[in-house]
Amino acid sequence: MMKKIPNYLTTFRIILVAVLVLVWMLVNPAEAAWFTIGTSPVSVSRFVLFVIFTIAALTDFLDGYLARKYKVVSTYGKLMDPIADKLLVNTTLILFAVGGELPVLIPILMISRDTFVDALRMIMAERQIVVAAGPWGKAKTVLQILGIMLVFMFGFPFHTLVSDVGIYVLWGATIISVYSGLDYYLKSKGALHE
Repeated sequence: MMKKIPNYLTTFRIILVAVLVLVWMLVNPAEAAWFTIGTSPVSVSRFVLFVIFTIAALTDFLDGYLARKYKVVSTYGKLMDPIADKLLVNTTLILFAVGGELPVLIPILMISRDTFVDALRMIMAERQIVVAAGPWGKAKTVLQILGIMLVFMFGFPFHTLVSDVGIYVLWGATIISVYSGLDYYLKSKGALHE
């Protein structure tokens, strides 16, 4: 049973992405009730979205931890875990961009980088070559999650300094994302052009 839990968590994360989109579409934060954290106003509906996103992000950490602890490697997990991660982050970034809370260039660059790196990985896998991921990928993920959480909590309909910090953090994640994609290409370049 324990060996299946990482896969269940991955599936649960994908379901939470659908829930996040549904809640986003159903609520109007500008008309919703709000409360304050310190001196910053927080929309109740945005707080609900923040909680959904945070639970989904925690399942990413937890499924990886359990998979390592119980030495569980499954085809489903190898395929679906990165898809679930990208669905969660990229869907949220697209929602922010559509809502006018985030420059559209951020999701475009991040999704383009992910597509490029995934294509490289498929080519390398076909040639049975493993290119180790660098620390930049982890840094990008941490900054993405942190930035998204800040924008969810302190963004629309209230424009606050904290939501601006969240956007700067997401710009930082974007720069690291593009750099890590370039780094991955440079590591693959020799084998890619053989």
